[in-house]
Amino acid sequence: DIFGQVTSLFQSADLAIANLESPLVENGVPVFGKCTLRGTTNWAKVLKNAGIGFVSLANNHMMDYGLGGLQSTIRACEEVGLFYAGAGMDVHEACQPIYITVNGTRIAILCRTSVIVSSPCYASNDSPGVAFLQEKETIDAISTCKKRADFVIVCIHWGIEDYLYPSKEQRQLAHQFVEAGANLIIGHHPHVLQGIERIGKAFVLYSLGNFVFDEFEWSFINEDGVPQTSMSILPEINRRSGIVQLTLVDRQTSHYDFHPTLIDSDGKVILDENEAGGKTIHRLSSRLRWPLYNQLWLAYSLKQEWLLRINPLFAGKFTLEKMKKLRFAHVKQFIKKLIQSGRISLGKTTSPYD
Repeated sequence: DIFGQVTSLFQSADLAIANLESPLVENGVPVFGKCTLRGTTNWAKVLKNAGIGFVSLANNHMMDYGLGGLQSTIRACEEVGLFYAGAGMDVHEACQPIYITVNGTRIAILCRTSVIVSSPCYASNDSPGVAFLQEKETIDAISTCKKRADFVIVCIHWGIEDYLYPSKEQRQLAHQFVEAGANLIIGHHPHVLQGIERIGKAFVLYSLGNFVFDEFEWSFINEDGVPQTSMSILPEINRRSGIVQLTLVDRQTSHYDFHPTLIDSDGKVILDENEAGGKTIHRLSSRLRWPLYNQLWLAYSLKQEWLLRINPLFAGKFTLEKMKKLRFAHVKQFIKKLIQSGRISLGKTTSPYD
């Protein structure tokens, strides 16, 4: 039922692609120190039956249940015939592209993540994990794929959570990928819609937001060592997403159609009949063409960092009782957040966590 209104779009496609943002595992031990996500192995069959043919595993949650979670996910996908890429038992396997022939067109799909997390996540020569973005390696891999395939797709986990605009560095990287041979770049991670940009004959989908994403409760220990429980509530901006339907002619992208979607109060995906999402994607895409886009992004970033990370440190805390509890650790925490926000706004990092 979760895909009710959109399965017809998936099933009418020659190939439907999605980002799978959690391991599929029945049980296990979550990694320590982060918000962990999990789905049951039954979801692989649900995704396949809904018409999805390929999932990217290269993201910052795939290793939330360690090696066992990754192995369970891969096994669940293989059992139902769901194609995947972006993770494996070592870095070579994780970085391997997959080749899928669709109506005579040979498609290569590469998956990478640039999102930094402190828990064990990335594949290495002798350890399992996801494919971390190394710019030169990825560009070389795209060039190799271009020689062996008619159409090259790059799925990349990138960007900054809750930002409506991609950074200057992301756009520069997108241009490098296209120059190397990418025909389509599918971005994810920000949890909100971002614009779509055309570079030559290629398209860049910077972020399609949350397509299926639940509200949830999670427990954690805060920086003061106090156990807390938090409810993750999805505002409307985090409920909007969309399906991009691309049409290929002579092995090149001819055009695309954007079908705006919305996560309803029951967690189901519905087509956005009011088309607010369609207007949003048009507005966000048009701003990518502004001559002063980089200056716009800097101003926007400073505002977002204040709203998302700096202001919450002060909000409601200037009371006599709270001030009595002020410690050096709190000042240190504030300075750390301030430096990190500055690094984000200056394009030095995209992660508030590294």
